[in-house]
Amino acid sequence: VYVLPEPGRHYTVGVDSAKGTLKGDRTSFSVLNDFTGEQVATIRGPYRPDVTTTLSYKLLMFYNEGFGVPEANGLGAAVSEGLEKTYHYPNLFRHAPDKPVGYNMTGTRKMELFAKVSAGLVAKSLIPNDRQTIRELQAMRVTKGLQGIGAPEGEHDDCATSFELSTVNRVE
Repeated sequence: VYVLPEPGRHYTVGVDSAKGTLKGDRTSFSVLNDFTGEQVATIRGPYRPDVTTTLSYKLLMFYNEGFGVPEANGLGAAVSEGLEKTYHYPNLFRHAPDKPVGYNMTGTRKMELFAKVSAGLVAKSLIPNDRQTIRELQAMRVTKGLQGIGAPEGEHDDCATSFELSTVNRVE
Protein backbone atom coordinates (compact mmCIF):
# COMPACT_ATOMS: atom_id res chain seq x y z
CA VAL A 1 0.00 0.00 0.00
CA TYR A 2 1.49 3.30 -1.12
CA VAL A 3 -1.48 5.52 -0.32
CA LEU A 4 -4.42 4.76 1.95
CA PRO A 5 -7.92 5.34 0.56
CA GLU A 6 -9.18 8.88 0.87
CA PRO A 7 -12.88 9.47 1.65
CA GLY A 8 -14.84 10.44 -1.44
CA ARG A 9 -12.15 9.29 -3.91
CA HIS A 10 -12.85 6.69 -6.58
CA TYR A 11 -10.48 3.78 -7.13
CA THR A 12 -10.20 1.01 -9.70
CA VAL A 13 -8.74 -2.41 -8.91
CA GLY A 14 -7.24 -4.40 -11.79
CA VAL A 15 -6.86 -8.14 -11.22
CA ASP A 16 -4.73 -10.54 -13.27
CA SER A 17 -5.41 -14.08 -12.02
CA ALA A 18 -3.10 -17.10 -12.03
CA LYS A 19 -3.17 -20.75 -10.91
CA GLY A 20 -1.71 -20.14 -7.48
CA THR A 21 1.40 -22.30 -7.86
CA LEU A 22 4.93 -21.36 -6.92
CA LYS A 23 6.08 -21.83 -10.53
CA GLY A 24 4.82 -19.67 -13.34
CA ASP A 25 2.59 -16.62 -13.31
CA ARG A 26 1.53 -14.85 -10.15
CA THR A 27 -1.79 -13.26 -9.38
CA SER A 28 -1.43 -9.50 -9.38
CA PHE A 29 -3.64 -6.68 -8.10
CA SER A 30 -3.15 -3.00 -8.91
CA VAL A 31 -5.20 -0.18 -7.37
CA LEU A 32 -5.41 3.16 -9.19
CA ASN A 33 -6.71 6.49 -7.89
CA ASP A 34 -9.10 7.41 -10.72
CA PHE A 35 -8.63 11.15 -10.17
CA THR A 36 -4.83 11.36 -9.95
CA GLY A 37 -3.89 8.31 -12.05
CA GLU A 38 -1.55 7.19 -9.26
CA GLN A 39 -1.08 3.52 -8.46
CA VAL A 40 -1.87 3.44 -4.73
CA ALA A 41 -1.48 -0.26 -3.93
CA THR A 42 -0.24 -3.54 -5.38
CA ILE A 43 -0.36 -7.15 -4.28
CA ARG A 44 1.37 -10.02 -6.07
CA GLY A 45 1.58 -13.66 -5.09
CA PRO A 46 0.76 -17.29 -5.78
CA TYR A 47 -2.96 -17.06 -5.03
CA ARG A 48 -5.50 -19.63 -6.21
CA PRO A 49 -8.63 -18.25 -7.90
CA ASP A 50 -10.78 -18.73 -4.77
CA VAL A 51 -8.27 -16.76 -2.67
CA THR A 52 -7.96 -14.18 -5.46
CA THR A 53 -11.73 -13.69 -5.39
CA THR A 54 -11.72 -13.06 -1.63
CA LEU A 55 -8.70 -10.73 -1.80
CA SER A 56 -10.32 -8.85 -4.70
CA TYR A 57 -13.49 -8.31 -2.69
CA LYS A 58 -11.59 -7.14 0.40
CA LEU A 59 -9.40 -4.78 -1.64
CA LEU A 60 -12.44 -3.35 -3.45
CA MET A 61 -14.24 -2.74 -0.15
CA PHE A 62 -11.12 -1.22 1.45
CA TYR A 63 -10.73 1.22 -1.44
CA ASN A 64 -14.15 2.84 -1.03
CA GLU A 65 -16.09 0.09 -2.78
CA GLY A 66 -13.93 0.58 -5.86
CA PHE A 67 -14.57 -0.37 -9.45
CA GLY A 68 -13.35 -3.90 -10.15
CA VAL A 69 -11.74 -4.93 -13.42
CA PRO A 70 -10.83 -8.61 -13.21
CA GLU A 71 -9.50 -10.22 -16.35
CA ALA A 72 -12.22 -12.45 -17.80
CA ASN A 73 -9.89 -14.85 -19.62
CA GLY A 74 -8.90 -18.25 -18.26
CA LEU A 75 -8.79 -18.37 -14.46
CA GLY A 76 -10.00 -14.78 -14.30
CA ALA A 77 -13.47 -15.98 -15.31
CA ALA A 78 -13.77 -17.83 -11.98
CA VAL A 79 -12.73 -14.69 -10.09
CA SER A 80 -15.18 -12.52 -12.04
CA GLU A 81 -17.99 -14.98 -11.44
CA GLY A 82 -17.11 -15.30 -7.74
CA LEU A 83 -17.20 -11.54 -7.23
CA GLU A 84 -20.57 -11.34 -8.92
CA LYS A 85 -22.29 -14.49 -7.62
CA THR A 86 -20.64 -15.20 -4.27
CA TYR A 87 -20.06 -11.64 -3.05
CA HIS A 88 -22.82 -9.99 -5.13
CA TYR A 89 -20.40 -7.17 -5.81
CA PRO A 90 -22.15 -4.74 -8.17
CA ASN A 91 -19.36 -2.40 -9.25
CA LEU A 92 -17.61 -4.57 -11.84
CA PHE A 93 -16.47 -4.03 -15.42
CA ARG A 94 -18.53 -5.40 -18.32
CA HIS A 95 -17.89 -4.73 -22.00
CA ALA A 96 -21.67 -4.26 -22.36
CA PRO A 97 -24.71 -4.71 -20.06
CA ASP A 98 -25.51 -8.10 -21.61
CA LYS A 99 -21.91 -9.37 -21.41
CA PRO A 100 -20.34 -11.31 -18.54
CA VAL A 101 -18.35 -9.58 -15.82
CA GLY A 102 -14.66 -9.04 -16.50
CA TYR A 103 -12.30 -7.64 -19.10
CA ASN A 104 -11.83 -10.03 -22.01
CA MET A 105 -8.16 -9.47 -22.79
CA THR A 106 -7.75 -10.33 -26.47
CA GLY A 107 -4.47 -9.61 -28.25
CA THR A 108 -5.99 -6.59 -29.96
CA ARG A 109 -7.52 -5.21 -26.75
CA LYS A 110 -4.26 -5.69 -24.88
CA MET A 111 -2.37 -3.77 -27.58
CA GLU A 112 -4.95 -0.95 -27.55
CA LEU A 113 -4.93 -0.76 -23.76
CA PHE A 114 -1.12 -0.80 -23.65
CA ALA A 115 -1.00 2.03 -26.20
CA LYS A 116 -3.35 4.12 -24.02
CA VAL A 117 -1.32 3.29 -20.91
CA SER A 118 1.92 4.21 -22.72
CA ALA A 119 0.44 7.56 -23.70
CA GLY A 120 -0.64 8.13 -20.09
CA LEU A 121 2.85 7.32 -18.84
CA VAL A 122 4.44 9.74 -21.31
CA ALA A 123 1.92 12.46 -20.38
CA LYS A 124 2.49 11.65 -16.68
CA SER A 125 -1.25 11.23 -16.18
CA LEU A 126 -0.60 7.63 -15.05
CA ILE A 127 1.84 7.11 -12.19
CA PRO A 128 2.95 3.56 -11.35
CA ASN A 129 4.67 3.30 -7.96
CA ASP A 130 5.58 -0.39 -7.94
CA ARG A 131 9.09 -1.21 -9.23
CA GLN A 132 8.04 -4.59 -10.61
CA THR A 133 5.13 -3.00 -12.49
CA ILE A 134 7.49 -0.41 -13.98
CA ARG A 135 10.02 -3.10 -15.01
CA GLU A 136 7.31 -5.18 -16.66
CA LEU A 137 5.80 -2.19 -18.49
CA GLN A 138 9.25 -1.26 -19.82
CA ALA A 139 9.88 -4.84 -20.99
CA MET A 140 6.59 -5.31 -22.89
CA ARG A 141 7.05 -6.40 -26.51
CA VAL A 142 4.84 -7.16 -29.47
CA THR A 143 4.38 -10.93 -29.60
CA LYS A 144 5.08 -13.18 -32.55
CA GLY A 145 2.82 -12.56 -35.51
CA LEU A 146 1.85 -9.11 -34.21
CA GLN A 147 -1.14 -10.71 -32.45
CA GLY A 148 -0.67 -9.03 -29.11
CA ILE A 149 1.76 -7.66 -26.59
CA GLY A 150 3.37 -9.29 -23.59
CA ALA A 151 6.51 -10.03 -21.66
CA PRO A 152 9.63 -11.28 -23.40
CA GLU A 153 9.98 -15.06 -23.38
CA GLY A 154 10.72 -16.39 -19.89
CA GLU A 155 9.55 -13.20 -18.14
CA HIS A 156 6.24 -12.15 -16.60
CA ASP A 157 3.70 -9.41 -17.29
CA ASP A 158 1.33 -10.01 -14.36
CA CYS A 159 1.94 -6.64 -12.68
CA ALA A 160 1.85 -4.79 -16.00
CA THR A 161 -1.45 -6.48 -16.87
CA SER A 162 -3.11 -5.68 -13.53
CA PHE A 163 -1.90 -2.06 -13.88
CA GLU A 164 -3.33 -1.88 -17.41
CA LEU A 165 -6.65 -3.28 -16.12
CA SER A 166 -6.71 -0.73 -13.29
CA THR A 167 -6.62 2.04 -15.90
CA VAL A 168 -9.65 0.83 -17.87
CA ASN A 169 -11.99 3.17 -16.01
CA ARG A 170 -9.64 6.05 -16.72
CA VAL A 171 -8.50 5.43 -20.31
CA GLU A 172 -11.49 3.80 -22.01
